[in-house]
Amino acid sequence: MSSRDAMPLRGDRANASSDSRRATKSRFAALFDRQPSTEIVPGLSYVRAFRANQDQIAARTGDLTMGGASSNLRSMLSEEASRVRGERVAGEPSGLRLSEMLKFKVPDEFEGDVVVPHIATLWVLDRDKDGRFSDEDIHAFADEMGKYTHGLVREDWKDYLIGNFYMQLHDEVLRPKRDGTSANGDEEAREPPSKAFDGSENGAENEGVSNEARDSYRPYLDWFSRMCLANEPGGKAHAHVSRPRVAYVSVDTAHDVYLAFNVRNASALTRDAADGFAFQTFLETLHVDAEESDLMELEAEELDDYVPLETLLKWVRGVLRGYSSVNVNVPATPPSARRETHR
Repeated sequence: MSSRDAMPLRGDRANASSDSRRATKSRFAALFDRQPSTEIVPGLSYVRAFRANQDQIAARTGDLTMGGASSNLRSMLSEEASRVRGERVAGEPSGLRLSEMLKFKVPDEFEGDVVVPHIATLWVLDRDKDGRFSDEDIHAFADEMGKYTHGLVREDWKDYLIGNFYMQLHDEVLRPKRDGTSANGDEEAREPPSKAFDGSENGAENEGVSNEARDSYRPYLDWFSRMCLANEPGGKAHAHVSRPRVAYVSVDTAHDVYLAFNVRNASALTRDAADGFAFQTFLETLHVDAEESDLMELEAEELDDYVPLETLLKWVRGVLRGYSSVNVNVPATPPSARRETHR
């Protein structure tokens, strides 16, 4: 059974007792609440090691191991992007959607060196933060990987790359400011998705997502919204007559988020992942929270294949809270990067 197999209809919960519904919500609460840093960022040592050696690594110049001077590598990356790119309507950008980026395979010689399904990797990969992954984004990403792996022992590449990407996410979004807000949290987003969909058919002028959902970690959440909407047909969210001011995305997009953020490895889903039901549990978590937040009607079975964008934003905000708890202070004696020796 694949993780995308249909789960029982939400309507089946309509007859469940209030105690049962409360138990379900309590069981899944960990997916929304702040998670221990050791669970969210495996192996904090390489993050701290990267911080300790950041100036030295950033100053590297010369031949790049993975990118830079290799026009052949750029051609390979562009060819792979063309392979996974689906059909486009007239005027639609050619940048890869999230669903397509998840199918992208790095060249064989670098397989295992970079983890694309990661909350920080995707943030760094989309250079212009438009919610799509263009050839230019992918080429620049390869150049950066080259700079940060140059001279490192091969088995350290993966750890140091994730450490680098996490530190970029930390410095651009998560870093606390003196007033207690996150970095850039009070700045205007580059181009916020002010209308998640055109609600004119229902007589609504809606923004689709509440301001509350974007108060914290605004740059990331605005980007995440753009990425989810770009993943939808026509680049727009869905509307429903029962909640004309709520923006919905498809279960397919929710599943792509589940894959991209490696949700199945969350401790709250350990049992379900072993049984092959992790995504169904994640989806039910989102639906239960949306119902409790009055964003969905339990009896509206036609919404079984949709999730409110605001609910996904609430979940991502919880994940970001967990990431922001990671201690990036350098130990007194930081681990040193192992350098590749040439004989």
